[in-house]
Amino acid sequence: MAQYHIWLAADTNGILVLVPTYPIINVAVTTLIFVCAAHELHYTTEKLTNYLVPNNWIGLTRNLLIFCGLMVPVAIYSGAFNL
Repeated sequence: MAQYHIWLAADTNGILVLVPTYPIINVAVTTLIFVCAAHELHYTTEKLTNYLVPNNWIGLTRNLLIFCGLMVPVAIYSGAFNL
């Protein structure tokens, strides 16, 4: 989903314009950037998934505990638990 932000501008109220007076060239350039970004994000997601979500329960439990161990102090510091 992150790659869709390439086409968005002005807080999602507009479209990214790199070549103002040539709309066809602008679409071609932004589409090329979009396709390259989507390809790289897909490749990165495939690689990270193997490390973050392992196939065995021991590795998955370890990663979950590490994640919670990191996120709870962050949440406390940011005031997420203040009622």
